[in-house]
Amino acid sequence: MVQRDIIKDQIEHLGRVLAKVMGKFFGFKEAGKINEGIQISKEELISELDFDVEAVVKLSDEELRQYLMDRLYSAANIEIFGDYFFEIAQSKLDLRPDKALLYFEKCLDFYQIAGRCTDVYSMERATKVTRIKTMLAAYFGEEGL
Repeated sequence: MVQRDIIKDQIEHLGRVLAKVMGKFFGFKEAGKINEGIQISKEELISELDFDVEAVVKLSDEELRQYLMDRLYSAANIEIFGDYFFEIAQSKLDLRPDKALLYFEKCLDFYQIAGRCTDVYSMERATKVTRIKTMLAAYFGEEGL
């Protein structure tokens, strides 16, 4: 029972820290300073959660799933990372399409892993996946799918 409470507290703490970092990121985005927001949020994710965006984007689907499970991220938190990677991908689309493709593909991984972590089907998550696949097809053709 005590073990379960400790794990629950860890999961809730992760969620609060992630929400704080993402709140700051989206604040920068709204202010038109997305690149600054990306840089600051990457630094905060490393310092607060030991989550290195540059390393995570290079993980395979299975490595990413294991990485997230080892750190006790909930499906909701995993989906937040998917949203965050989507924003990074969009910001790179014009100047670094190769990087954008990498981040879009990682978005899909996050959403698929989130779906496997819960018994609840999410229409919102399914819509996000469809939107990303449509964008990949439009910008990158078959190579992006």
